[in-house]
Amino acid sequence: MDLKKAISQFGNEEQIDEQLLGPSIEYRFVPELLRALNILRFLVVKKEYSRRGMEVTLAIIKRIGNHYVAWSYRCEFLEKIGSEEDLLEELAINTERIKAEPKGFQCWNHRKFIFEKLGKVDLEKEKSFMDEILTHDSKNYHLWSYRTWLCERFGFWEHEMKFINSILPLDLLNNSFWSYRHFLTSHLKQPLEEEKAVCETAIETNPKNESAWNYYSSLFQNECLDEKALEFTEKIAKNSNSHFPLRALFFHHLNSEQPDSKKMTQLIEDLNKTAPERSAYWTHLASRIKN
Repeated sequence: MDLKKAISQFGNEEQIDEQLLGPSIEYRFVPELLRALNILRFLVVKKEYSRRGMEVTLAIIKRIGNHYVAWSYRCEFLEKIGSEEDLLEELAINTERIKAEPKGFQCWNHRKFIFEKLGKVDLEKEKSFMDEILTHDSKNYHLWSYRTWLCERFGFWEHEMKFINSILPLDLLNNSFWSYRHFLTSHLKQPLEEEKAVCETAIETNPKNESAWNYYSSLFQNECLDEKALEFTEKIAKNSNSHFPLRALFFHHLNSEQPDSKKMTQLIEDLNKTAPERSAYWTHLASRIKN
């Protein structure tokens, strides 16, 4: 909706006297946008939820993507008088806005609201939409947060494991991929040995992959490695200059039933040599060794 056309539906009397609002920030917007924002305040105060109001808020959102009140107004309209047809139309508008501003948190929250109201979702269409956003930014926090919500709300767990298995090898350093995998496996109870194998493959590819190491450690209670994992970690520590296996070994010994203070002290020395820039952290860990 064109901004001038949207505000032309309102008369001069349909506005809020700015002086009645008290001190406020002076916005240097074009006159038409200032007028639209004033109309929005008028609509909220008068509690008018109308189609002309929807046109004004859309014009505002196209210029100020995260304008909370404008999005909130649209929710109120849909909540009070919106039909299923209105919700589907709103979904199309929302899709357009997310593509224009993929990191706008208000539009992602609004999308959740739409599907909550609809009570259903076309998963194939939604997966296609998310894949398109993912192509442009594979670490978009809002996308991943929305994806976890969608998965929990409408349940398509099995497909998601296939999805994460297909994209993880494309970027083994992507922490968003590993975080989402952890989210999925914590619900699906994936076979432990399978998850260990995935991590070990990633670690062997790049021993300095912090995301893979963090995920690997999470697979063991209190970060205490089993015999096979301990052997693997010691091998990586010996054959690489990465501090991550040394750190994993330290926590393994620290949390074991019989902590080996001598081994931990040696590991702290090795950590200081391998990653001296983190010496303050290694000193902190050393303080946890009990002689």
